[in-house]
Amino acid sequence: MLPKICGRAAWVFQEPNFDIDLIVGVDHMKTQDIETLKSACMTDYDPDFPRQVSEGDVIIGGKNFGYGHPHYPSCRALRALGITAIIAESFSPGFYRGESSNGYPLIECPHITDVVTRWQTITFDWHTEKLTIE
Repeated sequence: MLPKICGRAAWVFQEPNFDIDLIVGVDHMKTQDIETLKSACMTDYDPDFPRQVSEGDVIIGGKNFGYGHPHYPSCRALRALGITAIIAESFSPGFYRGESSNGYPLIECPHITDVVTRWQTITFDWHTEKLTIE
């Protein structure tokens, strides 16, 4: 049985069609160094993001999350910072195929952006497919 996912909503992307490359910035699309990727992760949105996240946190996304070219550095950076899953209203098909084949948990949950705010604790039980928000 898969373990439950339990962590805080480290960020909530409200916008549809979010381009995953923006998480580390297009300047880092060819960067392989994980420490560089971690230090750049989400800093265009919150300069303190890499220092604020904790192991187990999740990212919340809107409709068609991951739109654009399915580059891997952004999710490598998220994983390295401890982000254990992305929960979105829906995913771009290319992003979904690429990241799920890399073993990254991607969970679709319609209207999630309507009910979650940043730093709320979220638990997802794979067995019951139940998501709870505290």
